Amino acid sequence: MNGKLMEERCSKLDIVVHEIGNMIMGIDFSAKKLTENEPELENNKYFVEMKEDIKNIMKMIIETKSEKKTYVEKQRIYERVDIKKELERLIEKYDERCYENNIHLIYETYIESKKYIEGRTDTEFCVIGNKCELIRLFDNIIKNAYEELKDYKNDLVIEKYIGITLVRNDEWLVIEINDNGGVIDSKRIEHIFEVQLSSKEDGMGIGLNICKKIVDNHKGKIKAASDESSGTTFTIYLPIID
Repeated sequence: MNGKLMEERCSKLDIVVHEIGNMIMGIDFSAKKLTENEPELENNKYFVEMKEDIKNIMKMIIETKSEKKTYVEKQRIYERVDIKKELERLIEKYDERCYENNIHLIYETYIESKKYIEGRTDTEFCVIGNKCELIRLFDNIIKNAYEELKDYKNDLVIEKYIGITLVRNDEWLVIEINDNGGVIDSKRIEHIFEVQLSSKEDGMGIGLNICKKIVDNHKGKIKAASDESSGTTFTIYLPIID
């Protein structure tokens, strides 16, 4: 089978497995709350069977993820990826949606490299990486910002915006994605890349934990910050091509 087609299928499988895991964790959480209020359920035959089914499904999900990871690591295709071009495609994808919801989408690029040769455009904003994974990474974070802002109402926020900045320095491509929606509290921000239940109504996010894994696969770094003055910012560092 074509390598890129297989990657796309693996990506879809990853999303499905992640979301099923989220739903099962939600069911397990609800079951625990039920037993807190009604302890006698612990002895109910059907309730016990349900708990065993939950445990078995979670085990299957872990095994599926492990098998897929082993396969993908063998099949993963790395190539030159123009991050500027891919970000511009995603901006085009979200531009109309943002306009319809009164969200300003701001995009800027800078070069801050002393080593960069002016006019050398072939590697200007390029990395060696897996194109499908990197697109998923940026798409997920931009989508999170859009979904946070589309129904966001705050008398102190005059203008809703998503800011995307791409900077090349001597070591990294630095991608910042910032929005001025709701602030993420400090306790949650510390654990934001850990596996957790999705808070989205549609439940379709691939999860910031997976975003972190994609960045790690590319020998990069990802950070998150959130406060009243600057909003929420995700900063991604990817190694440049010399």
